[in-house]
Amino acid sequence: MADAPVLMLAAVTMAGLVAAGCDPSSTAEPEAPTVAQPDAGDAAVARLGIEIPRPLENQPGTQGRPQDEASIARAILANPAAYKPEAYVYVTKYLWERGDRQQAAFWHFLFQIRTAPWLAHDPQLGPFRGGVNSSVGATINDWLGSDFDAWLETTRRAISYERRMPLSPERPAGLSESQWSAEVARARSSWEADFRQITGPAGPTRAQMEAQRRSNGRYVGPLQDPGAPLPADWR
Repeated sequence: MADAPVLMLAAVTMAGLVAAGCDPSSTAEPEAPTVAQPDAGDAAVARLGIEIPRPLENQPGTQGRPQDEASIARAILANPAAYKPEAYVYVTKYLWERGDRQQAAFWHFLFQIRTAPWLAHDPQLGPFRGGVNSSVGATINDWLGSDFDAWLETTRRAISYERRMPLSPERPAGLSESQWSAEVARARSSWEADFRQITGPAGPTRAQMEAQRRSNGRYVGPLQDPGAPLPADWR
C-alpha cells in the first residue's frame, strides 16, 4: 500500500473530479491560486510565501537571483534542477495567472510527485505541501476535473515528463546518491500506483465521477479557458 502522504493524490484528485462538498449553487469561475501569507513564525509557509527561493549553488544558468514571482517561475521553467521542487508552486501560480491553466495543472502534478520523497526528511514540508494542495491544488483540481479526458492526459504526461527531468543535486543529509535515487523511485512508484488505482477497473467510472460532479452542482464538459496547450515535449 502506498505511504499515507502519497495517498494525498487520491484524495486531492477525487476531490477535484467530483468536487464533493462544493456549493451546488456556485457558478463562479475558479479564482487564481495564491501562496498563503503566513502568520509570523510559520516557517512552513514562509519559505515560499515570503522568501524568494535561492537557486542551488553551482548550477548553470543561475547567476543572479530572481526578484519577483514571475522571474522565479521563468527561471525554474528554464532550469528546474536548479531549484528544490517545493518551489515549483511558483510555476503553477505564474502559469495560472497568465491564463495557461492546463500547463499550471501539469506543474502542480510535478510539484506533488517531486516533493513526495522529501516528506520523510523535512518536517516543515508536510504542512506546506498540505496548504498548497488545499488552496492551489483545490482550485486546479476542481477546474481540471470537469473534463475527464483532459485530466487523464495532463496527469499521464506529467508522470512521463517527471521521469525524464533531471533531479536536483541537493539531497537529504546523510543519504548517498544511490540511496536518495532509490527513495525517489519508491515515492514515484507509489504516486503512480495511486493514479492507476483511481483509473483502473477498481476505480470509479467516468460516468460515476461525472454524475457526482453534476449532483454537486459542478460544471462537466470541456476545459474552460485552458490557455496554451501543453508543449509537445512535455510528455
